[in-house]
Amino acid sequence: MSTTQAGNAKRSVFVRYHLPFIVYAVLVLGVSSLPNLKSPDTGGLPFDKVAHVVEYAVFALLASRSMRRWVTYRLLLWVFSLTVVFALIDEFHQKFIPGREFDPLDYVANVAGALLGLVLVLIIRRRRRGATT
Repeated sequence: MSTTQAGNAKRSVFVRYHLPFIVYAVLVLGVSSLPNLKSPDTGGLPFDKVAHVVEYAVFALLASRSMRRWVTYRLLLWVFSLTVVFALIDEFHQKFIPGREFDPLDYVANVAGALLGLVLVLIIRRRRRGATT
């Protein structure tokens, strides 16, 4: 493989696996930096918490995909740790945004989302294994 082909392969891997995770992480921080962001009124349904669960399930999925190793439990533990620390930083930094606050229940929803994302990773892994055998 030539140097140009190797460089293109690395760039392709970065764009396909790492860039979506990086862009999503920046997007998460960008949205949580918006001042006075309010959840829509859903008539008592916890839209805010559901949004947090989905947001961090996607985060965990993309983090796992970025690693491209869906097979080890050690990696999943690392991804879980990364996700919960990122979620804590995300919630903490909202203390400094006008009209926003650190909400411990949002953090719990973020952690639940991280767990959901990792469960989905395991389900996808099992299905892929079943498809290849």
